[in-house]
Amino acid sequence: MRNLCSVRVYVALAVAALLAPVAAAAPTRVAGCDAGSKGIRGVVLEYDPDAPAKGVSVLFSKVTNPTAGLTKDGKLVPAQVADAADDLAAFVKVFTDEYGVKRADIQLVGSAAFADPDSRAVLAEAVEKTTKLKMSFLSGDSEEARLTIEGLALLGKRSRGLVIDVGGGTSKGGIATGDGVTTFGLSFGSVSFANRVREAQKAKPGPFGEAAARVRDDELLPAVRKALAGKPLASPAVAVTGGIAFACATLLHPDQAGAPTVTLTLADFRTLIDRLGRDPLKFPQVDTMKISDPTIRAKAEADVRTLRDIYNAENLLSGATVVLAIGDELKLDGKPLTFVRDAQYAWIVARLVPETVKKAVDKGVDKGVDKEKPVGPQPVAPPPMPPGGSLPPGGIVYPAYPGYGVWVSGPCCQPAPVATGTRRFLFRRR
Repeated sequence: MRNLCSVRVYVALAVAALLAPVAAAAPTRVAGCDAGSKGIRGVVLEYDPDAPAKGVSVLFSKVTNPTAGLTKDGKLVPAQVADAADDLAAFVKVFTDEYGVKRADIQLVGSAAFADPDSRAVLAEAVEKTTKLKMSFLSGDSEEARLTIEGLALLGKRSRGLVIDVGGGTSKGGIATGDGVTTFGLSFGSVSFANRVREAQKAKPGPFGEAAARVRDDELLPAVRKALAGKPLASPAVAVTGGIAFACATLLHPDQAGAPTVTLTLADFRTLIDRLGRDPLKFPQVDTMKISDPTIRAKAEADVRTLRDIYNAENLLSGATVVLAIGDELKLDGKPLTFVRDAQYAWIVARLVPETVKKAVDKGVDKGVDKEKPVGPQPVAPPPMPPGGSLPPGGIVYPAYPGYGVWVSGPCCQPAPVATGTRRFLFRRR
C-alpha cells in the first residue's frame, strides 16, 4: 500500500511538473554605436529569440555630433580622435550601467565613410584604449546600403523599394530584388562635397555657390550617372536617409516639428538652396512665432538649434545638391518624399540583430502579413504598410505608415541648447 501511495505521489508530481508553466526566456538585449563622418549614434535594442517575428524594441537612441566632423576626404580628422573615443566610452557606460547590456553584446562600428585604412587603424586603437572594446568597420557602401534596407524592415518601416542614404562623407543606396540586393555607392555627401568645393575655390577663387555648381557639373553628376547606370533601381517607393532631409523638414516645415513623418519633394530642396542666398551664404531664418501650438513651437526652435550645431550653410547647400543630383537622375521630381525621423539608426540596428530575427521579420511582423514582393525594374504599386510595434516606456513608438512614396530620414535628437560653434557631447562636461 505504501509503495502504491509512493507511486501515486510520484505520478502526481510528474504530471504537475509537465503541466507547470515554463518560464519564458528573458529577451536578449544588445547595444551598439555607429561612427560616421558627422558623429556617433548609439542604440540599445531588445528582441525575443523565442519569438523573432515580433521584431526589435529600441530602448535607447542618441546622437552626438562634433561640429568639425570626424572625417575629411575619407580620412580621419586627427583633432577629433580623442573626442570620438571619449563619446564611444560614454555610450558604453550608458549601455552597461543603465541598461545592463553585457560588454560582449556591444558593438562599436565605423561606417563606410572611413575608407582610409590608416584612419581606421588610428581610430580603432584609440577606441580600444579608451573603451577596452575592439572596433570594427563596414566593408564599404554596399554593406551599409544592405544593412540600411534590413534595418528599415526591422524598425517596422518596410522598404518596398529603393533606399538612398545621403550621409556626410558618402552617399549610398540599394534595392531589394528577387536575386538579393542591388546597391550603389558615391564618394560625395554633405560634408565631403563641401570640402571638394573649397578645394575648387582655391584653384579658382569665387563664391561658394558658383564653385559648387562647377563641381556638381564636372564631378558630381558624372559620378551619379556612373553609379546608377545599368542598375534596376526604378521603384514607386524610395527611402532616402540622411541629415539633409532633417534640415529640409526643419527649415521649410517647422510647423510639423515632432511629427513622425513630414512630406517633402525635390522642390523643397531647391527652395532650401534658394533660401541660402548667394555669396556669402546665410543660414536660413525660421519664423517659429507663426506656430500657434506652444509645444510644437518649442520643438521647432530646439530642432533649429540642433541643426545649427550640426550644419553650416555650405553643408546645407552641398547636401541638397547631392540629393537633387540623385533625385533628378532617378526622375523623382513630383513624387512625395516622406521624411521619417528615426530611420537614421537603421544600419546599426541591422548590424546588431541576428539573421534569425531578420528572416522572421521579413516574413511578416505579425501572422497574416505577407512577405514583401520583390521590386523589379518596372514600377509596381506596393501593398499597404504593416503597422509598427509598440515599445515599452522610454522607448520609441513606431507608427504605421500613412501611405507609400519616397521616405526621407535624418536626426531626431532633442539636445539642450548649446552655443553655435561649440562641440556637442553626449554628456554635459564641466
